[in-house]
Amino acid sequence: MESTYKRLIDVTLEELKHELVKEIKKEFKEDFTKELKKVLKELKPSEPTRWITRQEASELLGVTVATLHNWNKSGKLKAHKIGKVVRYDLEDINSKKNRVDVSN
Repeated sequence: MESTYKRLIDVTLEELKHELVKEIKKEFKEDFTKELKKVLKELKPSEPTRWITRQEASELLGVTVATLHNWNKSGKLKAHKIGKVVRYDLEDINSKKNRVDVSN
């Protein structure tokens, strides 16, 4: 421990400044790199949404268009209105395919 104090006492202000700057840069670089990797991961382009018709959704789920309408009203399934037409997100339909309660 005494040698540590001796080394600190023997260090000039300029040397101390240099060591501090070096350590700060090292820490900053590591933190910055981690954060940058996170941001870049989030910025990866996602697949565009594939919209399907009521008929296609009903065929994939094995139900009638009327059942789809009822599920939409009750909140079991989400329909999206694009202009004047109703579409379903294919990914949403596929994820619900095995989970949706097929009873009206």
